[in-house]
Amino acid sequence: MAYYYPKPETALRRAQDLQSVQKPQSALEVIHDYLTARRTRHRLWQPTHEPMMKKYAELSVVLLKNGKDGLIRYRHICQISENMKSLEVIIRYFVHCAEQAGQRAVKQIREELKIDDALILMKKVRKPVTVLKKPLVVADEKESFESVETQEKEETVEKELTDEEKEKIKMFSQKQFNSPVLKYQWNAYKTVLDILRNNSSLEHVYHDITDQAVKFCRNLERTSEFRKLCELLRYHLTGIQRQNAQGIKPGYVNLKDPKTLAIKLETRFRLLDSATALDMWSEAYRIIEDIHELMGYSKSPLNPSLLLKYYEKLSQIFWVAKNYLFHGYSLFRFYSLSIEAKVDEKEVQRLGEACVLAALSIERESRFVSSTSAMTEHDRSNLKLARILKFSALPKRKLLLGMLISKRLIDVNDKKSLYWLMEKEFDPLDLSKRVCPLLEELKTEALLAPYAETLTKSLVLRILEQLSRVYEAMTIPSFEKHIPPGMKFEDIEEMLMADVLIDQLSVQVDHQGQMLLFNDDEMESHRMRFQLTSLAKRVSQVCHTISPILEGEKAFEMRTQQTRLEIYNCVRSGLITERRDVFAKMSLIETRKQREEEEKVAHKRMVERRKQEVESKRQDDEKTRLKTLNERRERERLEKEEQIALDRVRQKAREDIAKAEEEVTQMASVAESPVLVEDPNYRKKRHHHGGKKKPEPKIEAGDKVRKLHEMLDKDEVDAQALAKAKHDADAERQATLKANLKSEQKLMDHFVRACRQEEQPIRVKLWRQSQLELISRRKEEWDQFQIDHRKLHERSLSEKTEMERIRPHYSIFREKLVGRLRVMKEKQLERKQMHDKRREMNHQLQEEQKQKEIREREKLEEEQRTREKEEQLQQAKQAEIAREQEEREQELAKQQLAQQKQQQQERTGAIFGNAPQRRSAGAGRFGSSTAAASSSGVSRFGPSAVQAKQAQQAKQAQQAKQAQEAKEAQQAKQAQQAK
Repeated sequence: MAYYYPKPETALRRAQDLQSVQKPQSALEVIHDYLTARRTRHRLWQPTHEPMMKKYAELSVVLLKNGKDGLIRYRHICQISENMKSLEVIIRYFVHCAEQAGQRAVKQIREELKIDDALILMKKVRKPVTVLKKPLVVADEKESFESVETQEKEETVEKELTDEEKEKIKMFSQKQFNSPVLKYQWNAYKTVLDILRNNSSLEHVYHDITDQAVKFCRNLERTSEFRKLCELLRYHLTGIQRQNAQGIKPGYVNLKDPKTLAIKLETRFRLLDSATALDMWSEAYRIIEDIHELMGYSKSPLNPSLLLKYYEKLSQIFWVAKNYLFHGYSLFRFYSLSIEAKVDEKEVQRLGEACVLAALSIERESRFVSSTSAMTEHDRSNLKLARILKFSALPKRKLLLGMLISKRLIDVNDKKSLYWLMEKEFDPLDLSKRVCPLLEELKTEALLAPYAETLTKSLVLRILEQLSRVYEAMTIPSFEKHIPPGMKFEDIEEMLMADVLIDQLSVQVDHQGQMLLFNDDEMESHRMRFQLTSLAKRVSQVCHTISPILEGEKAFEMRTQQTRLEIYNCVRSGLITERRDVFAKMSLIETRKQREEEEKVAHKRMVERRKQEVESKRQDDEKTRLKTLNERRERERLEKEEQIALDRVRQKAREDIAKAEEEVTQMASVAESPVLVEDPNYRKKRHHHGGKKKPEPKIEAGDKVRKLHEMLDKDEVDAQALAKAKHDADAERQATLKANLKSEQKLMDHFVRACRQEEQPIRVKLWRQSQLELISRRKEEWDQFQIDHRKLHERSLSEKTEMERIRPHYSIFREKLVGRLRVMKEKQLERKQMHDKRREMNHQLQEEQKQKEIREREKLEEEQRTREKEEQLQQAKQAEIAREQEEREQELAKQQLAQQKQQQQERTGAIFGNAPQRRSAGAGRFGSSTAAASSSGVSRFGPSAVQAKQAQQAKQAQQAKQAQEAKEAQQAKQAQQAK
């Protein structure tokens, strides 16, 4: 059991002591036990709590332990004391520690892989999907949505990465995704957001931590964590909405507060920027839905800069989703807001051109769609998107073009413009030649280049639509002459199938005949409604062009116009009466419809009533049947119970009879017993009774048995008689039946034999007749079969003759198909051979590399063994030299001892000898010289031996040092080769 520390400073001191002796886990447990103890649950906040919680945060980050429980306890302490500022300090410090640990982990990974900042920057560079070349700069605001300088810097850094750099980036991504420290950093963000999710006093901290988490996901490109972050924020927002619906409590977040709503919108817009930067377009659309939902709570208009960003990102999302209709509308809204925000005129003009191209890129509506058509699932999803753009109904392409014309972004009278050629001009054979130069000019501009591809597809569909009005069929080679250069028919065929599915075109492709078939009767009837009016207008224009109106003709034209005016007035005067008749007819039709509806309702009610009556009758019959069945079952049950009771009585009577018979038997045996006969008092007893025998129990038992038999046989006598009579009657009937059956059987045998004798000749005659009929029928069938077979053969020959005409076309088509398949097969074989060859080369290279490594390893081992042998020889030589030196020193020591002995003898002789003075003087002279020689000898041999020994030791130390350096160099080389 953990020890309880009553004060936070005591727990902090104990934790610091444990950390100083390298026990961080125990230190963390001390603080955690203090926070979770029941005694400190309701304790007030103290200033010493902050350093303790900072230590708790540090230890949690070092040990990678989840500190959510401790932070929740500390939040409770701060809420009791109403000191949320301290909680903000601790939370920010905890996140700061986690971020520092994450930065160190990233730096360590980059140092291991030797990745510089330029490589990471090149990895982050992405091609913009927006229709803008650079962010628009608002005249009122000097800051743009994103820094233009940063974008230009990224564009200069962008270049093609090498394979090695790509491999490094891949390894960096794998390591940082698997790093436990970075996982802990993400969990720290999540923990803090959970703690602060519905706290109004720390709302700014909540959004600051959200921004830090977004930067973490964006810098390291952690898309899964970013998606989880968006889902977490969405879950928190749902909880706040649910809480506000129940009632706003003190301290909780209020979505109706303008400041809270503004900061939440700013956070969602930062999430939107990051989602588009990470190419997470589905998540960006969900964020757009969240922003639209939050905008519903706002009573005041949104900031213009945020609205600009909203519609800009919305246009990007719809462009990526290939929903060009809503892309055009969102871009038009962006254009309108840019004008109101006083954006640069050049930027606005360029944006207006993009709006026109976006509108022309939209697919045309289906031919048969009307206002009364039922909504499909696709229309429902588009209606949801339309509500995001604040449309109550589904927007149309014509409406957008009309808005652009009203804004004077489209010049309707310019016959050389792209709008006139794509929408008004009818020239299917030369339309591609007139439009393609304009599309080539678009490709040169960075802003408008993305629309070139979509406009090319729209141009092809426009050509097909116009060709379907003029031609019923067209060959594919001639059609390819009228499409934009560079397009393949395979791509156009895919577009055709997509448009045929949505009823925009009605085209069939005949691959065998290389034909396009335009068989569109419904579309032709739709166009014929206005064909005469259009023909009259165009003929009138042609007539005026060929022959202008003269003076005389002007008067005739005036009279004609006057006549037309009179006819028009007459028609107009009769229009009211006609309209009244039409309305009367419509009211009559409505009345009849209403009457029919009422009759249908009455008939339906009558059918329902009859059904109810039949059902009620059926239920009554069922009740009666069930009642009868229950009564019958109850009666059978009672009879069965009575029979069971009667059987029990009879069984009991039988048992009583058996018991009585047993008693009678026992009494009889007692009466005949010799003991009673020989008893001397027996006669006295008989005499006492007047000479009469006492009634024996046997007689009473016999009466009892007889009574029981009579009682039992009362019902059985009738039953036995009845059974006997029935048995006799059955036996008599069976005997009679047997006798009759025997006589009838004998009679039947004679009758059957007589019938067979009479029918025998008739059967033979019928069989012969049937055989003749069978032979004639088979002969007729055979003749008919020969006739039919001959006709079939002739028809087959004629079909063969007809099919021979298309054999060359079939052969050509088959050769083309076989050739195409052969080319595809050869390409597949070539790719497979290249793949096998590449794999074999890689295998050979790997084998060569392995052999090379083995040879190098053997060479290194051989060199190491040679070097070890040399070292052993050198050590042996050194030992030999040391031994010789030691022997020389021993000899020198022996010589010195001999000289010392000699000197000692001479000194002894000089002291104790009888030699003359001259000799002693000579001896003294020689002795002194010998001593001098000996002293000189000592001085000559002694120091030289010591110097030689020192020199030898120094040489050995130098050789050992060289051997150690060579060994270390060899080990370093082996490690480098292994790496």
